[in-house]
Amino acid sequence: GSAIEVEADVVINATGPLADTVLRLDDPDAPPLLTVSSGAHLVLDGRHLPHEAGLLVPRTDDGRVIFLLPWQGHTLVGTTDNPAEPSADPRATEEEIDYLLEHVARYLDADLTRGDVKAAWSGLRPLLRPRSPGSGGTAAITRDHLIERSASGLVTITGGKWTTYRQMAEECVDLAVEAGRLPALGPSTTATMPLAGAEGWRPGGAERLATDFGLPSDVCAHLDAAYGSDATEVARLATEAGLAERLHPDHPYIEAEVPFAVTREFAVDADDVLSRRLRLRFLDEAAADACEPRVRELIAAATSAVDAPAPT
Repeated sequence: GSAIEVEADVVINATGPLADTVLRLDDPDAPPLLTVSSGAHLVLDGRHLPHEAGLLVPRTDDGRVIFLLPWQGHTLVGTTDNPAEPSADPRATEEEIDYLLEHVARYLDADLTRGDVKAAWSGLRPLLRPRSPGSGGTAAITRDHLIERSASGLVTITGGKWTTYRQMAEECVDLAVEAGRLPALGPSTTATMPLAGAEGWRPGGAERLATDFGLPSDVCAHLDAAYGSDATEVARLATEAGLAERLHPDHPYIEAEVPFAVTREFAVDADDVLSRRLRLRFLDEAAADACEPRVRELIAAATSAVDAPAPT
């Protein structure tokens, strides 16, 4: 890729575990805000948790917490909690994988090996460091997140969790408007704004997709769960454009989801689609690798269609 320079009235540093790295670009002497820890996760076959049951081990022999949860037809295992360095590409180590397998095997009627792991990944937690009173800076600390404006006007937001992300976003934008002396846009609507696919959704969507488009039942259930009220658009694309084939025989993802990801969800490459839209790479790494060539073809076709000049 190439680098470009842009000017802005205000810059928001919302980079998760890399927040301190960006903060030091603004002020090399800025004190660190975060302690970063890694959490590794494994995905096993769904048969290990029958009847959609979950299992929580509140305290292992070394004082940690381990869980097994049904997820996307598979079994999700987590997690570790180890000090880590900030990274844009965190990965589960073999030591973390072995640790989780060893402890989970104690509670399952199965001899688990590395070959049972369909996928493994690690996430980095941006944990706020304790801050002393009067430490300086314009900060707004609410529960477990922090929003701070530096002397130059850089707005940094870090910490937090999924369940408070809308509140965090609203507070961050409010501070950015103040920092950049931007015109007020009126009251925030984030508290009541529906997620994509939520507006107009009704129960029974999978059955209606099967009736209207004749797609397999597991595909319809997946489309309804993943896209909500937008599932009809994906199903129509599948039937009208001949993109109803599965990307992989073991999974319900279909070809139509790739151009939808490109044109509606801003995906630009195969990893965008397989990891961050379909999430297949988080479920089954071998299956994701197998269908990646076809995904690349579909992305190229969708991109060409978007870039094609309009007929005159």
